[in-house]
Amino acid sequence: MNQKKQLIAILAFLIAVGLIGYTFVSAPTVPEDVLQEQVRAQGEVIYLENCAECHGREGKAVACYTEDGERVACVGRLLQTPDLLCGAPSLRLQAMSWNGSLESYLIAVTTVGRSENGMPAYGLTYGGALTEARIELVSTYIAGWQTENLCQG
Repeated sequence: MNQKKQLIAILAFLIAVGLIGYTFVSAPTVPEDVLQEQVRAQGEVIYLENCAECHGREGKAVACYTEDGERVACVGRLLQTPDLLCGAPSLRLQAMSWNGSLESYLIAVTTVGRSENGMPAYGLTYGGALTEARIELVSTYIAGWQTENLCQG
């Protein structure tokens, strides 16, 4: 009788584990394009809150506005440009002898800043207000401006 209870307990355990495993395997997944759009949208919000005042709303350093909507002179460098976004490495990254990827450059500059250009540090460990995750989101957003039209024309 004791063996029968043990067998029932083992079977119940195996069934429970199987059901839990099935739940995880059969859970609906989010399509990659939807995930990319969510990342882009989050990065855009972070960009508009932290970068647009100096680099412009589209990274073109043409029309810059304060958080209150007041137009101000753009003081940041042009970001949506082939010399930064196109090529591996791009012309701007080659000129700085940057050996990493575009995104690693954007993450590094956003984190520690570039005091020689007036770019403040945004990383928490450098006195800024952005977490590493938020810096990665905004860097991915900026890198996403790289398009065929931008790089070929």
